[in-house]
Amino acid sequence: MNPLRSLYNNVYFNALRNIRALLDLDQKKRAVPMIVLLFLNAFLDLLGLFTIGVLIQSALQGDAITGEVYTPDMATSEGEFWFISGLRWMYRELGFVNEMQLLFFLSFAIFIVFIAKNIGALFISYLQARYSYNIALRLSMKMFQYYYDRGYLFISNANSSSRLNAISSIPAAFSGTYLMNVFAFSTDLVILIFIGVGLFSVDPLAVLLITVAVVPTFLAIYQFSKNRAKKMGVVRNQNTVEGYALIQEGMQAYTDIKLSNKEQVIMDKYEHNRRVYNHAEVLFQGVISKINKRTNDIVFGLGILVIFGYAWYGNIPKEPILTLLGLFAVAAYKVLPAVNNMVNAILMVKNMDYVITELAPIANFKLHAFKEYPRLPFREKISLRDIHFHYPDHDEPVLQGIDLDLHKGETLGIIGGSGSGKTTLLKLFLRLIEENQGNVRVDDTLLDNKADNASFQKIIGYVEQQVFILDGTLRENIAFLEETSDDARLWKVIDDALLRDFVESHPDGLSMRLGENGVKLSGGQKQRVGIARALYKQSEILVLDEITSALDPKTEKGIVEVINHLSDLGKTILIVAHRVTTLERCDRIIEMEKGKVKREVGYGELVREVMG
Repeated sequence: MNPLRSLYNNVYFNALRNIRALLDLDQKKRAVPMIVLLFLNAFLDLLGLFTIGVLIQSALQGDAITGEVYTPDMATSEGEFWFISGLRWMYRELGFVNEMQLLFFLSFAIFIVFIAKNIGALFISYLQARYSYNIALRLSMKMFQYYYDRGYLFISNANSSSRLNAISSIPAAFSGTYLMNVFAFSTDLVILIFIGVGLFSVDPLAVLLITVAVVPTFLAIYQFSKNRAKKMGVVRNQNTVEGYALIQEGMQAYTDIKLSNKEQVIMDKYEHNRRVYNHAEVLFQGVISKINKRTNDIVFGLGILVIFGYAWYGNIPKEPILTLLGLFAVAAYKVLPAVNNMVNAILMVKNMDYVITELAPIANFKLHAFKEYPRLPFREKISLRDIHFHYPDHDEPVLQGIDLDLHKGETLGIIGGSGSGKTTLLKLFLRLIEENQGNVRVDDTLLDNKADNASFQKIIGYVEQQVFILDGTLRENIAFLEETSDDARLWKVIDDALLRDFVESHPDGLSMRLGENGVKLSGGQKQRVGIARALYKQSEILVLDEITSALDPKTEKGIVEVINHLSDLGKTILIVAHRVTTLERCDRIIEMEKGKVKREVGYGELVREVMG
């Protein structure tokens, strides 16, 4: 195996490549000053180490600083001569009266340096974190937009907890943990290189001894921990998604769970999920990420053992051994924590390996602004011709040879049993999915591209069985996602949806809060709010999807009154319904069966069949 290739193909370099693949060009450019700051941060750390070394060396010189005479031949090296000469100059020029006064001054200066360097290091840490979390924001936006760009089928097939995790948690984990630990590893790597070069220039033997004492121990720890760290990260991610799902199920299905007396079942499932998650976290946070720090004393003791073993075996005099021991102690003060941090950082990167897998789909994804499309003119009719459709994961056709027209001002009903294809036909009509064969036209415009589909969707108002209600006010729900609302238009659609009595009877009026998922509304009120929302966007076509199927007869009658009122206003309406009574004002009703239009039938004939 090529050793250079092995060196390049490791966790650290793989992490750098992963980060590079996920960054946009502007973020890569902003990474350059981050690298400069990384070196500056390492320099500040080394500055603290250097000042301690200066203080120790100053304390060891004693008479050489305060004595009357000091010549080059009294120094062991040229560097030592200039160092002591500088201290002698400071001693004389600043008027110190004894050695201890000089050392106090130096220790005070070092104290100021430590304060300054740590303020600087904190500021650098802030800049790195800000850069990192700006990346998290963009990755989160990319993931959100990626889901939208993949379309209705992709979103509807994805687990909601997985979506939540992928869009929100994964980008934050990448930036807050993965990227920040790469920053930390890089900083400590630079520190070690600087210390190694500095020590080697002073005493190569010290570098050798530190290497012999430190490297094998921490390599053994890393080899023991790396696969376990990765496995625990995968367990954490899986159980995070499952935990989200259990919470959502527990809240959304509260009524069913309560009425079935299954509270303990959901609690037991959640407890098991958290226990598995916590077990992985305990092993990682309590053992794997701490084991390297707990070996500091062992490594330090091993280094001392090696030094005195070397002195004994080589019959080395006491003075150079004590100097070597001092160098080892000073270096170990910074080297051991740096190596600790590096091992911990790289294990955390391994632990977070799953975020790279989760973010892989957006590695080359570019954020884009969603275009504002004009409304498509609608004058006469919408035509579906020879429509065939099957879902991507099924070969069996759901729609087969559908021919259908919806004329302007017409109310068209669609009925059919379960599996007849009416829901799929509705999604296709809404252009949430597209036909595999055939075509859809609005007058002379062929809907065969994104722009025309979007323009057509702007003239459609869609109301489904379970109307989505924002956790906000009535005004916010009708003027859906509009920054400002038009009161005149609001009251017009409230009248058309027969909601005025309800609104005026409430003390907060349009400002009434509807609660999450409309918990403060009845089923019929939710449907009216949905209809008002569809009308507020000035829809030319209303699509009503099973809007009365979950309502009691009295409430259904009220919704039918709204539909009849809208028919009287000349709206073009497409109704999918199970209940025949909902189709009272339909001009035509088609019945579907096995993906085909079985027949066209009148309301009277349909009622007679049901009654008979």
